[in-house]
Amino acid sequence: MTLSSIFLSFAQMESDSILSDEAQQNFLDSILEKNKILLRSVDEPDIVYSGKDKTFYTMDVYDYGESGDQKYESEERVSGGCMYLKTQASGANNENECWVYNGKEFVFDGDSTTANITIKGDYSIAMVTNQYTAGILPGSTCANFKLVAEVYDMETGSRVGKRTIESEGIFGIWDTEYLEEDYNDGIACYLTDGHAYKVILKAEAMTKSEIDAHVAVNGYDNPRKIKISKIAINF
Repeated sequence: MTLSSIFLSFAQMESDSILSDEAQQNFLDSILEKNKILLRSVDEPDIVYSGKDKTFYTMDVYDYGESGDQKYESEERVSGGCMYLKTQASGANNENECWVYNGKEFVFDGDSTTANITIKGDYSIAMVTNQYTAGILPGSTCANFKLVAEVYDMETGSRVGKRTIESEGIFGIWDTEYLEEDYNDGIACYLTDGHAYKVILKAEAMTKSEIDAHVAVNGYDNPRKIKISKIAINF
């Protein structure tokens, strides 16, 4: 297999993201560029052999992005298998969003076949809408969070597997939701000999306030976080 010949092209964008088109494109550009030197620079990249189960406990691909007037660049990050994100909209006419991902990159070697790729971990997220002005319609504020496991074929530049782990939105005048769960979710994917793959856990958050309010999605302040314990490829 010749890794230097890999051609990447993300012609298809997700239609199920809560992010804006611009933020979603930034994410796809990151998948395309971020860490791509890994498989081209090391003498022995991580290889998954056809028919031989493999489990990874250490992640090596990650990135994050955000947009809006109220950013948390110093706080939104990936560390030690944990992802941290935070976005908010405080005051009137504010809309902010962020995304973060963490995962594993490997090369598949051997007879092309279908594998079950499982991502295991846990997450703790707080969501809040708090309107300061009485009598405003509930739709004037909203907070959304989504957590998705995805598999990308770096040879074709396409997403070949997806599993939504959490998708939640709140629109109340005063509302607080806590999302705290373990997950152990599998994705059936067809793996092709010689192709490089990225398996990621992607978190998205969006907050919007049209009136004087505080809206937030918090996966940063202790004990809030999103953790990957392991990624397993089973045949």
